[in-house]
Amino acid sequence: MKKIATFNDFLDLFPYGASELKREFQKYLTVALLISVGIHVAALGSYFLGRFAASQETPADRVVKFKTYQELGPPPSIAEQAAPPAIAVAMQAARPSVGIPVPVPETEVSEDATIATQSEMSQMSAVTNMGTGSDSLVVTGIPDVEPGFDEFVAVEIEPVAIVQVKPSYPEMARRAEVEGTVYIKALVDKEGKVKKAVPVEGPEIFYDEAVNASMQWVFKPAIQHDQPVSVWVVIPFRFNVKD
Repeated sequence: MKKIATFNDFLDLFPYGASELKREFQKYLTVALLISVGIHVAALGSYFLGRFAASQETPADRVVKFKTYQELGPPPSIAEQAAPPAIAVAMQAARPSVGIPVPVPETEVSEDATIATQSEMSQMSAVTNMGTGSDSLVVTGIPDVEPGFDEFVAVEIEPVAIVQVKPSYPEMARRAEVEGTVYIKALVDKEGKVKKAVPVEGPEIFYDEAVNASMQWVFKPAIQHDQPVSVWVVIPFRFNVKD
């Protein structure tokens, strides 16, 4: 290998200088530009050529053909269609045993048997008006059903008080000038009499007098289905010192 001693020796190893590189650069740049343009032209030409070829071809599955109703013709007849296959039964169904009438011998009717007439049946009414006034009701043959304390009884006609007794004012309450209203819940039976009396609200000092007075009340009983029934009613008693 040659020993490099001076700058001239260095230039001998590299014969190309600045002017030679400039000349070679221009040549290679022109060649590279031509090659690049050729590649782009070829790529664009291939793309547009493929699009044009695709537009000229129509796939078979995209062909749609329309027919008029004259070309379709009449629909097939129902009678010509094949009947559905019969379903095979694996076993014979059992005959129903429920609801079949069974003949029985005629029942012998005794000659002594009689049937009540309409007039006889009307005389068996459970409710009759036996009093001299319209407010008197007597019940025969029907037991009196006592409703519960909080039981609601639907009636067509509510009971109406025809005899009202005013309670006495307790002497102790009068001296203490105690006043108030006592509410008594009374059970009115089907004869219109108060069978039970229970105080539900008010000053307790008036309870005894209010209960004693309510037990003497008389009502026209409540009516349901044209019959008197027992119901609970609420009777208020107002105790006022000035009365």
